[in-house]
Amino acid sequence: MKERNFGRKDSNAEQDERVYIDLKAVGATVTNVRQGKYSTTFTLKCKGFSLYNLRVVKRKDGGYFISPPNHKGSNDKYYSDYALYLSDADTDHLLDMVEAALNEEDVPF
Repeated sequence: MKERNFGRKDSNAEQDERVYIDLKAVGATVTNVRQGKYSTTFTLKCKGFSLYNLRVVKRKDGGYFISPPNHKGSNDKYYSDYALYLSDADTDHLLDMVEAALNEEDVPF
C-alpha cells in the first residue's frame, strides 16, 4: 500500500502556490442573484460545480469584492467556508455579471 502524508502545510508555502480559477475556461455563469439590505448574494455556476451563496461586499475605502460564504466559530470569529482566488480582471467581470443579472441583462464571458 502506498504511504500517504496528509500533514498540514506551512501557511506561507500555501500563499506561494496559490492558483487562480479561470472563469472563462470553466464556463462561469451567474444565477440566483438576491439583493439584501447589506449585501448581494449569488451562485456561480461552472462546468462540473457550483459555488453557492457568494456575496458582493462593499469595501470601506470604496469598490467591491467577492466573498465566499462564512460561518461564526465558537470564538466569535468568522471563517470562510472555502477559498476562491480570482484575478482582478475576473473579479471585475464577475461583478459586471452580477450587476447585469440584477438588471436582468446578460453579460457572457
